Amino acid sequence: MLCRFKISVFEIEYTFLLGPKSNNHKTLMVKTSLLYDMQGDKGFSLENDKNREIPIKDDAGKTLHLSLEGHSTIKGKPREKRVFKINRLVWKLASSQSGRQDKIILIEEIQYLDNGYKTLRFCYRIQNQKGKWSYGQFAPFISTGDLKELLQLAKEKGLID
Repeated sequence: MLCRFKISVFEIEYTFLLGPKSNNHKTLMVKTSLLYDMQGDKGFSLENDKNREIPIKDDAGKTLHLSLEGHSTIKGKPREKRVFKINRLVWKLASSQSGRQDKIILIEEIQYLDNGYKTLRFCYRIQNQKGKWSYGQFAPFISTGDLKELLQLAKEKGLID
């Protein structure tokens, strides 16, 4: 059997001060894992993964760290925001004719905190003019081959039936 995914397990140390002017502190060691394809061009993150990092570097040499929460505005009420958490996601580096690694397509399972409603969000991250990862604000363009791969991975990881 061919092993398709690489698991990277590492520990992160967090230090908390127990008071605003206190020398007392508490240290917490957290084990986390990052699961990604051996070729590094696709991967996923599960609901309990706290560190969501895509190991593809931007022009500045930094990997993409994804947040666990987000918000959207309500149509007709631009000042009101609905907060959601991002449960699971799958991602794929988009094919590029130039060979440049500058666009990542994602399917995210989001759940609104106010009513528990779950839905899928198709989005992308792209390198901005400064060469750093940025959220793509328009409809994602994706090749049919990349879409098939991404949907297959989403099906394997339970995002879709």
